[in-house]
Amino acid sequence: MLDAPRIAITDPTAGGATAVHLSGVYRGLGITDVVMKKAVMQVGGKEVAEAIAAGQADIGVTFISEIIPIKGAKLVGPLPPPLQDYVVYAAAIPKASTDPATARAFVSALTSPAMAARWTAAGFEPPK
Repeated sequence: MLDAPRIAITDPTAGGATAVHLSGVYRGLGITDVVMKKAVMQVGGKEVAEAIAAGQADIGVTFISEIIPIKGAKLVGPLPPPLQDYVVYAAAIPKASTDPATARAFVSALTSPAMAARWTAAGFEPPK
């Protein structure tokens, strides 16, 4: 990142999960000033990947799932584990649900071993 002329990042003032986490990473690495001088601010992760694909930035950091679907953006890999932050998605069925059986079947289908390859292909780690 230090060698990249332009870095696409989600605007930290927007408060998104990636921007907030990465601001802390940059601060911890002592590179905030360098990154901010080279920053090509975007409104979200999808736009970070689109900026890379369009040649508006040389590198960017966002969710893997926001990079994969953008034609022309290439995933280099995840951040090293000590710098990583995970977003955990949860499913719940409200007590007042009018069709809890269908809701349970939907959640079971999403978390089934058969769906693991689809989750991975979309840039997510399969549910456990």
